[in-house]
Amino acid sequence: MCGWGAGPRIRRSLLTVAAPSERITFVHSLRGIAALLVVISHYLGVFWLQPSVAAALVNSDVFEGPVPNLVVQIHRLPYLDVAHVGVALFFLISGFVIPFSLMRLGPWAFLLARMFRLWPTYLMGLAITLTAISVSGRIWGHTFPYSVSAILSHLFFVHDLFSQPGIDGIVWTLEVEIKFYLLCALISSSIVRGSARLAVLTGILLLLCSLGIYHFRAGATSVTNALLLDCMMLSYMLVGVIVHLCYRHALSLKVAAAICTALIVSFAWQWHMTRYPGPAESGVPNYLFALSLFVLCLTIDKYIRPSRWLSFLAEISYPLYAVHGVMGYAVLRLLIAIGINGYAAIVAVFGIAVVLAYIGHRLIEQPTMAFGKRLARRCTSDISARISSGGRGLGRISTSLPTVGAAVQG
Repeated sequence: MCGWGAGPRIRRSLLTVAAPSERITFVHSLRGIAALLVVISHYLGVFWLQPSVAAALVNSDVFEGPVPNLVVQIHRLPYLDVAHVGVALFFLISGFVIPFSLMRLGPWAFLLARMFRLWPTYLMGLAITLTAISVSGRIWGHTFPYSVSAILSHLFFVHDLFSQPGIDGIVWTLEVEIKFYLLCALISSSIVRGSARLAVLTGILLLLCSLGIYHFRAGATSVTNALLLDCMMLSYMLVGVIVHLCYRHALSLKVAAAICTALIVSFAWQWHMTRYPGPAESGVPNYLFALSLFVLCLTIDKYIRPSRWLSFLAEISYPLYAVHGVMGYAVLRLLIAIGINGYAAIVAVFGIAVVLAYIGHRLIEQPTMAFGKRLARRCTSDISARISSGGRGLGRISTSLPTVGAAVQG
């Protein structure tokens, strides 16, 4: 069994479990489930139970009508918060699959490919969100509430660092994702070798950063709160990286379990230091439940059969995530205002969100992802060719661009 990192003989066989380009069934299924949970949390939760929040997002009057009984029953379940579970699954999936991309592309090409993966589809979602806010404001007689700087901060995923108001309610997760991509690129050589040392060190540094910010900040500000949230969520996403290393047999089960336990304890400790919505009693158990579900599905992966509907939701999960929120609230508010039954309105809005997501998937997400992958592979091929031809100074580049081949050869 392996300890902190794989030995040379084991590293040569790391990819026999699943090639980075192969689709892992349980991951794809969980992605669809996570997308569905997030949509449910918004359409059967926030809109009805936090009407002032929804109204502020869509620039409308506050909804004051009756709450559907299904919404009441769902939220009577103790400790269950489907929004937390959905977001936690997305973060674990990223932690688990991002190392495969690093193995295939290396850090710089990986970051290039992720830029084309993330930004164009989010731009589409933000455009739909801003349109919904503008139209809703006209209907309800409200002025457009956001400045150009607020919109630009969302376009570049830095609204949390510039104390700008949240426009769509989802950008914070993408800002965490981008920080995670940068973090993984920095420690990519260790991840590709099958070593957990830098991941563990990163987890320790994240906890120390949280403690430092918490104890030495001069009063809570939106920026310090955002940094605390980032450190906490990055610690949780590192759990996905450790599970990935165990999946590759680069870590023994005992070592992986010990590291994951330490990271979860750190995550729970940091939750108490943040001003994240909801007490730790409701949040941490849901993130633990998501991790348990993730590990269970990994364990029984060979028995999981692809589901057509979950596969469809998984394929459109990112554009669905990007478009459904504010647009859905705005349409729900309008449909109910004109007398449509609450349940019918929810079904209609879900259908609209799925159609928009599918169109965005086909017209924007797929083409831009394919272009980003081609560009990243070309970048990797060009660098490899220059290294093999003996270009000056490229030795340093070669050590920072681990590829699948390097991982296999040890």
